[in-house]
Amino acid sequence: MRTNRTTITLISGGQTGVDQGALEAALLQGVAAGGFCPENRCDEHGFIPERYATHLHPVERGGNLARTILNVAQADGTILFYWQDIHGGTADTLRACLDYRKPFLPVDASTINQSVAAASVLAFILRHSILILNVAGPRISHWAEGFGFTRDVMTQVFRNLETSSQP
Repeated sequence: MRTNRTTITLISGGQTGVDQGALEAALLQGVAAGGFCPENRCDEHGFIPERYATHLHPVERGGNLARTILNVAQADGTILFYWQDIHGGTADTLRACLDYRKPFLPVDASTINQSVAAASVLAFILRHSILILNVAGPRISHWAEGFGFTRDVMTQVFRNLETSSQP
């Protein structure tokens, strides 16, 4: 079965930066979006904007780590966008991928441009027949360009998925 934008679902935790960049791309491209967020629906700036929060399910308890684990467990695979080093919540996501034996693709934006990143993500999705894709990475205070980089890469990915699924 080929994956396309009508069958893929993007999930993310709702934090500022990479998470919200991925959700923005999904919403702009008409891709189903969801995932788990902290029980209080908070991000580092306060509450997750309603535009994203309406697609997310709050965890009952456990905060950011519980949210991370649930998103990894629910997904067929995870993309980890980051700049130079994996740390904090992104490292928690990587550990969860390893613990759950889920495929993951680390994308170090300090070493590749958006087009190469998009091609790598698309190949990962197709290779692993991903239908539920988790996207994670640093919050905006740890990587200011993470929102824009992720939004732009994932927008290219969703457009290319549509093209690759046409007869």
